[in-house]
Amino acid sequence: MPKADISYHNQLGKAANTRRAYRSAIRGWYVWAARHDLPALPARSEDVATYLADLALRERKPATIELHRAALRYLHHISHLPIPTTHALVSETLAGIHRSPRKTPPRQVKGLTWEMICEVVDRIPMTSLVDARDRAILLLGYGGALRRSELAAIQLDAEISQKGCTSG
Repeated sequence: MPKADISYHNQLGKAANTRRAYRSAIRGWYVWAARHDLPALPARSEDVATYLADLALRERKPATIELHRAALRYLHHISHLPIPTTHALVSETLAGIHRSPRKTPPRQVKGLTWEMICEVVDRIPMTSLVDARDRAILLLGYGGALRRSELAAIQLDAEISQKGCTSG
């Protein structure tokens, strides 16, 4: 039986961006553990919970903290070690992190005013059908208060004949 290239398929098990994010999170864990004179591997559940709480105190977003938890789980999994991130203490700590009020409210982006839309639309030259399409999309999006995905989902079937343009 031919020997399969396990490492190649192992690399394909996680997306490149996931592997990059995990490496960064694991580096962060090793630095934190060394700074606190704790064993990085195998990690203890109480140390992982403290680390995740520390990330929250440093105002990391819950999704980032979840990524660190996943990276530590993966590290222990591939090292064939007991997985400390499944312990109730870690789960409860994460639940508390998710429920705690954020110190900084999410940044609210101001919407475009009608005057701003008019200024943008007026700057689009009407030299081609693409220009007309772009103006129509901007005005339709503003008038209908549509999201980008809703604008992208619009489908128009037009037919040009001797009678003129009809939609179907």
